[in-house]
Amino acid sequence: GEVWQHHNCSREKNSPMKKGDIASLEVDMTQTKTIHLFINRIEQPVFMSNIPNSVQFIFGIHDKDDCISVLSLKKLNIHSHKAISGRKIYDWDDSFDDRQYYYHYGYQ
Repeated sequence: GEVWQHHNCSREKNSPMKKGDIASLEVDMTQTKTIHLFINRIEQPVFMSNIPNSVQFIFGIHDKDDCISVLSLKKLNIHSHKAISGRKIYDWDDSFDDRQYYYHYGYQ
């Protein structure tokens, strides 16, 4: 349920994910440039806005028996995110170069 950017965690949380959950990320590259998380088709309240023109995704696995499968990538003609109650917007901060951090710690 946490939203991370530049190794800092948001104070507000989304629902925690558990084994068997299906998570979806919706990247909206229109004027708002947002990334929204859905867990089991339920939109989560914490999301990012003002994202850069190019994004990449990094998935973390905590336990040795955990796994992640990317089921599909597709371009949508219309977005499905809504203005849900209790939402919290975090603006993207591009002042930090994540590539140096990941290189330093051995992520390729």
